[in-house]
Amino acid sequence: MRCRRLIIFLLLLVTASTVYSSSRVSGYTILTLRVVDMSDNPLKNAYVTIVSPPPGSIVLADGYTDSNGVIGFELESPPEELYVFVSWKKVIVYQSRISSYIGSETIKCKVGDIRIKVITESLQPINGAEATLTWNTTIGPQYVSNTTDKDGIMIFDRMPLIKYKIDIKLKGRLVYSNLLKA
Repeated sequence: MRCRRLIIFLLLLVTASTVYSSSRVSGYTILTLRVVDMSDNPLKNAYVTIVSPPPGSIVLADGYTDSNGVIGFELESPPEELYVFVSWKKVIVYQSRISSYIGSETIKCKVGDIRIKVITESLQPINGAEATLTWNTTIGPQYVSNTTDKDGIMIFDRMPLIKYKIDIKLKGRLVYSNLLKA
């Protein structure tokens, strides 16, 4: 009876060990990441970097997500803990530590739409106002511009949710400039 319990225990231990290491194949770990915005929409062409932990951090893998926001990595004998960085429009929108044993994971990034409404002092919408959002990156300032519609509204699609400088012009003349926290 005691021998039978030992065999069952060993069998359970071997089975649990096999399930735990299922993402590892002969010294390699398969890591699949799905990168999405705050509304769970996939981020196509987000830049993902996998880094080993300090001291001596090195880039283990990097690449761009596909049209479904998915990227797969095959890592050779990675450490148990990995650092993941996701960049969108040259801004880091996600950074965290994950286990190299995780197999697959969905990463929700700080990316969303920025909606701006431009109105007069009497609260009437202004059609044709031009707004420019400027933000800093490691390679220098980046910017994007848009124009209001008949309701005085403009939408900047899928932007990093960070601090921007906003400039609004009417007929080419600067009428508003300030910081905007998205």
